Amino acid sequence: MVGRLLHAQAVIITEIFADPTPSRGLPEREYLEIFNRSAGRVSLSGYTLTYGTVRTVFPAVFLEPGEYALVCRNPYIQEFSSFGKVIGLSNLSLNNNGSTLKLSDPAGTEVHYLSYSSSWYTPGRSEGYS
Repeated sequence: MVGRLLHAQAVIITEIFADPTPSRGLPEREYLEIFNRSAGRVSLSGYTLTYGTVRTVFPAVFLEPGEYALVCRNPYIQEFSSFGKVIGLSNLSLNNNGSTLKLSDPAGTEVHYLSYSSSWYTPGRSEGYS
């Protein structure tokens, strides 16, 4: 994984599901997983996710200490609800071949940066795996 944590922030991207077809048992929808690695509650209100030229804003939701959440497009929240906490964004469309993801706090400071690639997949496992 090519990425970095900036400013020792609490929230990080821990999983990317950019190519959901075939889904291998999950909904055939793209998602990210984020994690609050801190000992405190984090408000995601005003956090942004940038990928390519797209920037989308997180809703007013909290992540408890040690809590994971799946992040998907708003219309797909129900499809992921059986897997745990789900946060819907107005836009999320991940490039199957790779991209750079930037998570920024409400002040616009990058807190996590990550570049992913389809080359991460094991041969024979090119689709449907996170």
